[in-house]
Parts: sequence; structure tokens; C-alpha cells
Amino acid sequence: MTGKAVPYRPAHEVPFYLSWPGGGLGGGTTDDRIVANIDIAPTVLDAAGITPDTPHDGHSLLGPHARDHLLVEWWRQGSGTAAKNTWSSYVAKDRQYTEYYDLHTDAAGTVSGTGQVKFREYYDLRADPYQLRNSLHQATPADERALGIPGLAAALAADRTA
Repeated sequence: MTGKAVPYRPAHEVPFYLSWPGGGLGGGTTDDRIVANIDIAPTVLDAAGITPDTPHDGHSLLGPHARDHLLVEWWRQGSGTAAKNTWSSYVAKDRQYTEYYDLHTDAAGTVSGTGQVKFREYYDLRADPYQLRNSLHQATPADERALGIPGLAAALAADRTA
């Protein structure tokens, strides 16, 4: 594994431990919702009884909100050959769809490249939890439709522009 520059589960699935016995979150409780770092501040504010005066992208983990997926991204920095590709990924509990793009940023953050999709991956995370078999390898258009790739690609594009 090469750190956070890859879209695979060990790079972005990080356990989040929270203990607050006085608030009803004692030991032995497991919550398998999909959460992100953007949920931490709303959770702390909610626990403190503070209503934020600005909107947050995240949601308090003390409430019932549950996501069906996350957008996970990484941007290639620089144009050297050692740099990893820019990618975006739609990650749900049971599947992951990733697109790699011809995009990178320079040291000043200026975006360069065509934005063209260079490579795609799809993993059925229930059948292939270690992401060893890219279901799009040699997939036909009919295979892609059966996997729901057009809908996942549209959802990923919508998430990236939201």
C-alpha cells in the first residue's frame, strides 16, 4: 500500500472510536454506518448542545442520519512519472466504483490535464472484500449495464460537482 494515494479500502476505511458514557455512548456499542471526517465537528457540537450558525457538510453521529455512500478522492500533484493518478471513487458498503483521470495540479494548485477518464475499476465488496478482481476488466457494455455502472458513473459525476 502506498498511503492514501490509492482508492482501496485499507487507505480510507479507518475505525472511529468514540466513548462518552455520560452521553449514552458507553462500551460495547457498534455502529456500522458509513461516516466521514466531516461528521466529527457536527457530532462534537451536537454533544455540547451548540447549534452551528453556519452550514456543515457532515452530520452528527448522535442522530439517525445514515449515508448510502461516500465520495473519496485523491488529486495527483505534479507531472512527474512517480506521481499517482488523480482518482475519484463512489464507495458504498457493498460496492466501489473508481475513475482515474488525466488531471493533476502544480505546486500552486493550478489544475492541468484533459479530465478524460483513463481507467475504471468496480469491486463487489461483499464477494471480493480485498478488491482483487476488477469486474470491469474485459467487461462488455452489457456487463457494465448489469453491474449498474452507468448509474454509478452518473452518481460519481454528480458527487464531484456538488
